Amino acid sequence: MRIRQRQTNASKVAEHKPLNPAQQARDIIAICKALGREKTSIFGNSGGGVIAFQFAVSYPEYLDRVIAHETPTTILLDDATYHLNRAFMLLDIYRMHGVEAAFDAFRTEMKGFENSPPLAEPSHEDGKNFWENEYLLFTIYCPDLKKIVHNQVSIAVAAGIKSADAFYARTTFRQSRILNCSRFMFAGHHLGYQVEPDLFVTELIKAFGEIKTSLSSYHCLVVPCTG
Repeated sequence: MRIRQRQTNASKVAEHKPLNPAQQARDIIAICKALGREKTSIFGNSGGGVIAFQFAVSYPEYLDRVIAHETPTTILLDDATYHLNRAFMLLDIYRMHGVEAAFDAFRTEMKGFENSPPLAEPSHEDGKNFWENEYLLFTIYCPDLKKIVHNQVSIAVAAGIKSADAFYARTTFRQSRILNCSRFMFAGHHLGYQVEPDLFVTELIKAFGEIKTSLSSYHCLVVPCTG
């Protein structure tokens, strides 16, 4: 089952607010309870990985397994200051030139998209919400990964083969070391699950099985990211 964070797509609110990872984690619990699930497995991509990490910090009792794919916790990188400065530079571009210009500048450091088929663009409203309320937190916030280890969550991280040394792929090395967990390589780039879905899903299911093989079946929530 694929879910999107509140304030995006069909989720309507009277007022857009800065993204709150703690609230996002509570939203996942509400969905799980509505579906009658005591536990669930989560695959989180990009900013969705931040939410998955937060869930593992705050509510491990609701989790079976977690895979976080290219979660951009730039604070873990050796060049974290560069990415902090770049984040505010991109926000300045958004404020001066708008959504499209900000995304164009953002994509200059994304890798593996050269021969990728066209991808659906977020709506203007979702793009605006991303830059005003989500981007900065998704880029520089990192939940307490050591708490995830303490919580004994079955977890792994993953990167796309085509992402090479993009910053959001490099973060997975640091995450893997802190979490003392497996690091998988999946098909495609940052949005490989959209471009090569059949191969990506096959690799994802195999990875879930390698994290913990005691269960023959499981329910999985997929948490992508607007950007």
